[in-house]
Amino acid sequence: MPRTPMTPVSPVTVTTPVTTVSPVSHRRWRPRGALVLASVAAGLSLGGLAPHAPSSPGTDIAADRFAAHGRVAQGVTVQAVWPVSPDEAFDLLTDADALREAFALEARIDLAIGGRYEFLFGTGVAPEGQQGSETCQILAYIPGETLAFSWNAPPAFEERAMHTWVVITLAPGNDTGTTALRLRHVGFGQGGRWSEVEHYFQTTWERLLGAMGEDLRQ
Repeated sequence: MPRTPMTPVSPVTVTTPVTTVSPVSHRRWRPRGALVLASVAAGLSLGGLAPHAPSSPGTDIAADRFAAHGRVAQGVTVQAVWPVSPDEAFDLLTDADALREAFALEARIDLAIGGRYEFLFGTGVAPEGQQGSETCQILAYIPGETLAFSWNAPPAFEERAMHTWVVITLAPGNDTGTTALRLRHVGFGQGGRWSEVEHYFQTTWERLLGAMGEDLRQ
């Protein structure tokens, strides 16, 4: 008997907590030093601590996981200028596809309070849990203005088990079409190797944000 023609089915759109790709991710920036510096920022070590289970999108933020509470010390302050608008800078910091295209960096990011904020510098080299900032989460954000997230030490430090936090503020730069970034990294613990961790990030954030700005100027 003759076959009945099939009715075309409309494609199904699946909505996830991850933000859609911003137009900024379609720009053709050429990564240079940022990829190398990102590996340095991870402080990759193939031995040592057991891997942590990755966070799930939008999970609760565990206050007891942080190394410091109350009125914390000044910590790390780094400033940089990127040749993009504050909205574009925010998209580059919160969109995994934009990060990959602009800087060749892999990440798992869910733009939501408690969402994942995991930069993966050692994919295919280090085991899960030691590839970068696994278990870190977004703490707060205002698009185009502010991003706050938890952060951890490199795998070489036992202090990696506890979190610190980072606040990045974005404002229009002095030149049209630029953004002044101000990064504050605070919440470092006391004793152990915490002073080394803080010194490490002072140097690393300066080099990394500077190199990312240079990449965007290419």
